[in-house]
Amino acid sequence: MMREDTGNKEAYPFRKPQGFRTIRFHLAAEAVEWLNGTTRDNGGNTVGNHVFYANILISYSV
Repeated sequence: MMREDTGNKEAYPFRKPQGFRTIRFHLAAEAVEWLNGTTRDNGGNTVGNHVFYANILISYSV
């Protein structure tokens, strides 16, 4: 299912990784700080960085 905000230029599905019992990451303090932050798109909309990270993870698990 695609979620789309008409103010955004891009729309993409958000999926949760599946089929994993455990995922363990060791992240630097700077990485954790970035994950807790946000990014603004070209339309000025705020997106949580954790969404970008989750999308990277899911693209490798399919």
